Amino acid sequence: MMRKLFLLLCFLAPLFINAQQYDSYRLMNGHYFNGEKFVPFKYIEVRKGKITFIIDKDDKSDYALTDDLDGININGKYVIPGLIDCHVHLQGHPGGEKAVRQSFNSHSALRAGVTTQLDLFSSKYAEMGKMSETFPQYFGNVLNAGPCITVPGGHGANMGSPAQITSIEEAKEWALKLCNDTNVDFIKIIYQYHSNKKAMKPEQMKKIVEVAHKHNKKVLAHIDHTLDALDCAEAGVDVLAHIPLKKMTKAEVTKLKKTGVAVIPTITVYQATYEGLGKDYASDSLLYASVHPNHISDFSSNGVEKQSKKEYWPFEVDFMHNLKLLIEAGVPILAGTDAGNYATFYGYAIHNEIAQYVARGMTPAQALRTATSNVDAVFPDKKIGKIAAGYHADLVILNANPLEKIENTKKVYKVINRGVELKVMLFER
Repeated sequence: MMRKLFLLLCFLAPLFINAQQYDSYRLMNGHYFNGEKFVPFKYIEVRKGKITFIIDKDDKSDYALTDDLDGININGKYVIPGLIDCHVHLQGHPGGEKAVRQSFNSHSALRAGVTTQLDLFSSKYAEMGKMSETFPQYFGNVLNAGPCITVPGGHGANMGSPAQITSIEEAKEWALKLCNDTNVDFIKIIYQYHSNKKAMKPEQMKKIVEVAHKHNKKVLAHIDHTLDALDCAEAGVDVLAHIPLKKMTKAEVTKLKKTGVAVIPTITVYQATYEGLGKDYASDSLLYASVHPNHISDFSSNGVEKQSKKEYWPFEVDFMHNLKLLIEAGVPILAGTDAGNYATFYGYAIHNEIAQYVARGMTPAQALRTATSNVDAVFPDKKIGKIAAGYHADLVILNANPLEKIENTKKVYKVINRGVELKVMLFER
């Protein structure tokens, strides 16, 4: 079915693109987020999917605009970079009885203002990458890990990852294989050595990091325990794909900070699992405007009940405490939700995620950076996460200022992906 949809869209592509895609145009008279504050602008020029220049409102220079491009007047609205969710699983299923194709999950994210997702495990990663490149008006951009590297019987193996290692040599072989795969943007490993689970050994993890960095690939690591996090950070892993669940000490956070590792908190999936989510999360209009109906059919608008009982873990879970310590210590944070798991909806969940960061001590500007320019610092070659010349024109136009209230990121007026305005398509049920 997925192949048929892709072939149909390929056949219709010229019609869709001519109808929706601006080759070149200028946004006019709004405010853009420069990473610190909103700056009034005269023009943001877009050509062939990229930002070519920005002229601020108070710029007195006498620019001679080279041609008469279409101008789109946004009348004082607020433009932020397209949001980035650094931890998703597009083949996942947040809820409901019927599964949904990953193309629709990507479309859901785009509707909610998430223009790029990092897919940390997929068996169809090459397919989704092609669709997002071919039809930017329908599908957001995907950076892929491909199959995660794990061990037989370990986390990820049960989801069908073929990258199961039993030795240092196999660790090297799989790392090389993924580094040479043009559809793989980074490598993900499962490291749970201190978590009483089947897991790769420290020397295997270190070999993967060594090989990946020789080939200019970043490594992201799934961890549970603080000691797992410290092992990975000290070995040079670039990003931790979760924060530890068990309560951390300030000394442990200080050690983590010294390594320079970035962390994806995935607070939203932890809330859904251990705490539940309230009415504000379950009843917002953006939820119903963006999420596939199949995913929300089992949930009440009054809130989401927690999925797991406390006794599931043999220790006290306190991820909010850990988040607060990480923020206070200045550990680099990348916003990520683990979308595709229970009640963690594609696109929509990122708005809750960054709101939790503000609730635990970040300013709204800092929280916005976790879903934009902080990602650019880790993946500078991707040219995402900033409104600047030479960057992809991935933009979300908002009706209200999110620096006044972070929840205003949900007040989406328009989404532009690679210079192309989002075209809403009907969901197949």
